Amino acid sequence: MKKLTVAAFIMASIGFTGAASAKLMDSKEESLVKVCQALTSDKPIRLKRSMKKAGVTFKQVEEGLVCNGKSAINFALLHDANKTADLVARRTNQDLDALIAKL
Repeated sequence: MKKLTVAAFIMASIGFTGAASAKLMDSKEESLVKVCQALTSDKPIRLKRSMKKAGVTFKQVEEGLVCNGKSAINFALLHDANKTADLVARRTNQDLDALIAKL
């Protein structure tokens, strides 16, 4: 009986961990979507706030974040958000003019 109780407890904790993990993944995804939305706002302060809430750096945003299949700078430029594109380019030591020429 004791083994059955321990096994049930382990199974319940695994199930709870999976549900909590899925909830955490959804909230992280929501915060990254807000970073993409902030990139299009052309308001650097909104971008900085959304990045802080998401817990990501400028380097992580440029190297890993994909918004509608585009990198962060290209996504901002496609939405005429030059201020936010310039901010990300400056913080990641990239040449914005070279990136614009590639578009």
